[in-house]
Amino acid sequence: MPDGTVGQRIRQIRTKQGMSLQTLADLAGFSKGYLSRVENGYHSLDQRRSLNLVADALHVTVAQLTGRPDTTNRQDEAVRVALVDVSDVLQGIDLGDAGEAPQMSLAAAEQATESVMVQASAVAFDRLAPTLPGLIADLHAYAADPDGQIRDVALRTLILALQETNWSARCAGELELGWLLASRARDAAQRLGDPV
Repeated sequence: MPDGTVGQRIRQIRTKQGMSLQTLADLAGFSKGYLSRVENGYHSLDQRRSLNLVADALHVTVAQLTGRPDTTNRQDEAVRVALVDVSDVLQGIDLGDAGEAPQMSLAAAEQATESVMVQASAVAFDRLAPTLPGLIADLHAYAADPDGQIRDVALRTLILALQETNWSARCAGELELGWLLASRARDAAQRLGDPV
């Protein structure tokens, strides 16, 4: 394992793999300048999500970047992966866009949302997280339905699903995702004509 700071380890691993700074920046979703400042010790990479993005791009563990044992367990990892997928879903579709055809019926989506709410109140994030990306994508598809009754049910259900996902994201320290979830829930409430 390379010695030094997180930035120094990133540089050592990246250069050993023959990866350019620009390639790492593109894969991890950061600017080249930002990662250059991290590697040179002018900026720290302390947020778990940022560490995960760089580690994933380099195909290494977070422990290899930090030099400390990774205390993440399998349940935490399942939540992290699901929340990344939720972020991808939300960034890939706008409210009102049908996107892909839903995989479950609207009734099944309502039941899944009720189950998510029960699991969230029991703090069983590892059990609820894997259902969230598909559930949110399906509810977005129903929220674009031209039938006003279907659309309204989907929007109300989507708000509930987004609220529970926001709670999961906040508990996992994913504050940026929490903001995106809250914004999307607000947009859904406004489409319902019920911003409260």
